[in-house]
Amino acid sequence: MPRQIYKKKNGDRVGGVTTIISNSSPKPQLMNWAWKLGKEGKDFNVERKNAAAAGTATHAMIEAHIGGTDAQDIGGLCLTDDLTPDMTTRANDCFDTYLHWKEQNEVEAIETELSLVSEKYGYGGTMDLYGRINDGPPCVADWKTSGKAPRIYPEVLVQLAAYRQLLEENDRFVIGEAHAVCFGIDEHDHRTWSAGELDDAFALFLLYLEAYKLRKIVEKRV
Repeated sequence: MPRQIYKKKNGDRVGGVTTIISNSSPKPQLMNWAWKLGKEGKDFNVERKNAAAAGTATHAMIEAHIGGTDAQDIGGLCLTDDLTPDMTTRANDCFDTYLHWKEQNEVEAIETELSLVSEKYGYGGTMDLYGRINDGPPCVADWKTSGKAPRIYPEVLVQLAAYRQLLEENDRFVIGEAHAVCFGIDEHDHRTWSAGELDDAFALFLLYLEAYKLRKIVEKRV
């Protein structure tokens, strides 16, 4: 999937939410994963790339399903030769978990893969879903994929806070909670996490954003 480019109205490029958070926040879970892979004789960079590709495929399948694409056609549309057999299995397993979650929850999409830019703060982002869950008020939701034990990390809360600001700044009506739904590879293994107050998480995102912008300035000097 090509990298999303975000620009302000004057044409200036700005960073994306996931890039800003990834470049600024600590990642102890990735360090632990890299250590375990090294003990198993596996290449961390290869495994991380494959996992990301499987996650992208799962997201594409979920988006297609919400958009009404026939379930029998989704796999052919979204799984490509770029995935290893193991990662193809992982994507399919995560999608099956989503289907089980969907049986228990009503999802109404107002917009999917919605890309917005903050003129006020200078960043952009693409959210998985702007819509309603279980007939609730408009909200933002983000899909996550995981291994055997679905987990939600603090960075997810920061991500949701940044998305919520984008929605409010661009005149989307948001009064509902922000949701992160993590789908594991084990059948029916999922976790829904709902965030209420997000002011502290957005304050942390602004610190990450400032660090991201300062790093860009310093990088030009070396």
